[in-house]
Amino acid sequence: MANHVEPEQGSFWCLPGGGVEIGESPAETVVRELWEECCVKGEVVRQIATINYPNGITQHTFECRIIEGTVSVGGDPEFSDPNKILRGVAFVTLDDVTTEDIFYLCQAGVMAVPEIERQLREISKKR
Repeated sequence: MANHVEPEQGSFWCLPGGGVEIGESPAETVVRELWEECCVKGEVVRQIATINYPNGITQHTFECRIIEGTVSVGGDPEFSDPNKILRGVAFVTLDDVTTEDIFYLCQAGVMAVPEIERQLREISKKR
């Protein structure tokens, strides 16, 4: 997951991602964003969710597989160093993230991944 820090929201974990560039498909976007933010080459396994928000934004969530590289913090070309919001990337367990981050993951559709659904059900019993 990617750790972001924004002035209004503080620190939070989210899935790597970003905006679709001209001529790019959502699947191509996630592969590019994995490279930019996490320094790994990936491939899409499957699309697990598409969410259309009332403000016209569409969010796509994909299950991906890393095919090359070691996860390390990359960059976010939209922000210069002093203003960067991407502060870290890591494989984290659901026990490592806040309830708000888990809510975000559920909204993004990750419950469609059986292992994540199982972990979320276990965590919900604890919290």
